[in-house]
Amino acid sequence: NCGIFYYLRSGFLDSKYMIEYENYKLTCYTISIGKTQNISIYDGEKQIAEIIKSVQALENYYIFLQVK
Repeated sequence: NCGIFYYLRSGFLDSKYMIEYENYKLTCYTISIGKTQNISIYDGEKQIAEIIKSVQALENYYIFLQVK
């Protein structure tokens, strides 16, 4: 395995996805907006990426990465 992606629930209102890869630990929060599901990916306090998935077209994903 080169990385892990898992769901973490710490309380009733505290749930998130986590990505662990080598020394990186990224936190992912998901929200549904209209006909899309948005997953914001954070490195600490800074958002570094976002994945947008259409709930109608199950195979379409759009990934936006922040460029330094």
